[in-house]
Amino acid sequence: MSDQQNTPPPSQNLGEQVVNLENDLTSLRGNIVNSLMMGDSIFGEAGHVDIRNEVKRRNIELKQERDQLRDDIDKKEIIIQKNNRDFSDVKDTLPEVQPNKKLHVIEDYTVAFLTISYLFMGIAFIYFYTATSNEKLNAFFRALLIFSIVSLIVLLILYYLL
Repeated sequence: MSDQQNTPPPSQNLGEQVVNLENDLTSLRGNIVNSLMMGDSIFGEAGHVDIRNEVKRRNIELKQERDQLRDDIDKKEIIIQKNNRDFSDVKDTLPEVQPNKKLHVIEDYTVAFLTISYLFMGIAFIYFYTATSNEKLNAFFRALLIFSIVSLIVLLILYYLL
């Protein structure tokens, strides 16, 4: 309510103001009683007790769940710390920042197999090129030079792709 609605017009005397206040109080009292009766019909006369018990029960459930989750987290942290101790000697020997390496050829068996296959192909190329030529020694060095140049080009291409 704004201040303009509460202030009586200047033409009312004191008696009329008292009567208006009594009427306002009676209507407010009726609104309050109606609201209380509506609340009792929805929740019952002792609805606040039921709600309080439900809230108390829910709080107990949530506290139990929180304690269970904390215990679970503690157990998992213990497992993590135990596993960290198992590898602490390895961690101590390694530097903090690991160097970036492009490709571990020896560790990657697929790349090692492809490299061996490529070398076998190169040896076969050199052999057939030399066998089909009239000058064997000159053809051998020419085939070796061609294979070396092709290998360097393939190496550069793979270097920039990987």
